[in-house]
Amino acid sequence: MNTDQIKQISKARYQYQLAKIAARENHESQLLITTAGTTIRVSAELIAFLSIDLGDTVVIIDIYDNPVRVDRETLLSKSIDVYKTVMSGWADTVEQINKQR
Repeated sequence: MNTDQIKQISKARYQYQLAKIAARENHESQLLITTAGTTIRVSAELIAFLSIDLGDTVVIIDIYDNPVRVDRETLLSKSIDVYKTVMSGWADTVEQINKQR
């Protein structure tokens, strides 16, 4: 293996990692939703927490580290929809990146 081949392989690996990082950052930013006058990051943990019957309203921490009261059912519904859509898109993007590799 000569130095040109090593450089080419190294560049391809670098580009692959950059594409994965860009896809992650893009899709993570899509996991933010606005409700009750604040912005909340959707996660699997949030969905699991909201799935527990805690009553009509719950207090959660928003992205600014402030506690906010939100309607549990509404936030759960929005969170599930957003999470499914974003994760599906992210998986499709990663598959495309892997095919190009």
